[in-house]
Amino acid sequence: MKWLKPPWRAEPDNIAHWSYPFIGIILPFVIMLRSIEFYSVLYSFPIINLIFNRALLMIKLNQSSDKPILAKLEKYKHFSLIMLLVTVIIGFASAAAAFFAEAFIMGMSFMV
Repeated sequence: MKWLKPPWRAEPDNIAHWSYPFIGIILPFVIMLRSIEFYSVLYSFPIINLIFNRALLMIKLNQSSDKPILAKLEKYKHFSLIMLLVTVIIGFASAAAAFFAEAFIMGMSFMV
């Protein structure tokens, strides 16, 4: 997990990377500019991503030597990346669907 750690942090397993808020919140808005109706559904995924990362980081920093909660959460360490990927894929799909629907409607109107 060394590639997820920002260079100025001293914690060894910091999965709450500094770029996650940018990638998880700003990028889906850029991708989904054409499909406004999907904002309310897809905006929840990056928020869950961010909250999960911060909660996991706080648990990692505040746990004692025996870490039962952390052991349960370790298997979900790629959860945020999966949620981010789902967000980006659905954003691309919705933008493409809106584009093709608009092109189809314009094409049908020219045929009439």
